[in-house]
Amino acid sequence: MNDFHIADRLGGRNFGTFPSYKFAQIQRLKEDFFRSNPSLPLLDFGIGRPTEPPSEVAVAAMNAATATCENHHYADCGCFIFMEAAVRYMERVFSVAMEPERELLPSMGTKNAFTYLALALFNPGDVLLSTAPGYPVFPTHARYLGVQVHAMPLLERNQFLPDFADIPPEALRRAKVLHLNYPNNPTGACAPAEFFSDAVAFARKNHLILVHDAAYAGLHNEQFPPRSVLRVPGAKEVAVELHSCSKAHNMTGWRLGWICGNEKVIAAYREIKMNSDSGQFLPLQMGAIAALDDDCFCQKRMSIYGERFSAAVRVFREKGFLFSSHSHPFYAYGPAPKEVNGIPMDSAAAFCQWLLRQCGVLLTDWDDTGNYLRASMTIPMEAAAMEAELRERLRGYDFSI
Repeated sequence: MNDFHIADRLGGRNFGTFPSYKFAQIQRLKEDFFRSNPSLPLLDFGIGRPTEPPSEVAVAAMNAATATCENHHYADCGCFIFMEAAVRYMERVFSVAMEPERELLPSMGTKNAFTYLALALFNPGDVLLSTAPGYPVFPTHARYLGVQVHAMPLLERNQFLPDFADIPPEALRRAKVLHLNYPNNPTGACAPAEFFSDAVAFARKNHLILVHDAAYAGLHNEQFPPRSVLRVPGAKEVAVELHSCSKAHNMTGWRLGWICGNEKVIAAYREIKMNSDSGQFLPLQMGAIAALDDDCFCQKRMSIYGERFSAAVRVFREKGFLFSSHSHPFYAYGPAPKEVNGIPMDSAAAFCQWLLRQCGVLLTDWDDTGNYLRASMTIPMEAAAMEAELRERLRGYDFSI
């Protein structure tokens, strides 16, 4: 066998011994559970992947578009009418005016967009300011490129908002990008409008590019109004925002979204994209157009998630879990138990593995800033049935927070 090793960014000669992608680890836990418990249904509050289908109008539009020969050609940097639909959506939902192509381009999902943005923005030695805990893809790709990631802790005492004043001067001096995500994964926190104003002012003062992951912003109602950082006056001078069809429209596998905002960043993103993919399948974009024009679907999803959230948090709080009842209903978040029936749990990961083995309940562990748990409300059950089953699974256990 040839004596070669994988790139150092993946561990080099130690490739395979580094921790894998967080959600791949969760998937392996699920597979192990199914093998060991083939007859016990899993109560899956884990990854946060919508399990119900997209809207009927989206599927119908996609199916109809497959009959047209031209829709099977390359999509390149996106279908213009999809961009127009995204522009309409930004105007209608967030009151933000955009120009297609110059200020907005399609993406093959947020995960892919982060990959391209890292290539477009970073040089070795730059610093990325990114929240912890948080969605790991952008920091991971930054590290691949020789970037130092400075973690801004999301603490409960700060309503899970980063404190910019706590960033060390040396990290701030070398920082190039400020990375935010609200509504937040995993905490469920929603940023107030004044926080976005502060973030834009901070980015402008420190010559930063603000990258806002708004993947959950499409899930909104009167209690959780839609907010975009681009609504702040002058935000387009320093900020770009990533939107997704995955969560609000149940289109995770379709891999569709868009990036919008600062035209220089959009131009750089386009350059990377043109050399990296040939665009998303055009019929998928046609289906997404129908989805973006259908606000009722997202409102129904919020109602369903809200019912599940109230039911799940009610049971968890009965058992002593300190899950907040005020976060966005897609995620519940709170401290992990330190003991169960006198058995010590030294981390959130250890508790999650115990809970899965003993109760058939899957939560996601976040040990970045203390031992915390996240519960996703994408579990495919009616709220009442889920509440009864969860209460039964936890019966007989004493959880000490």
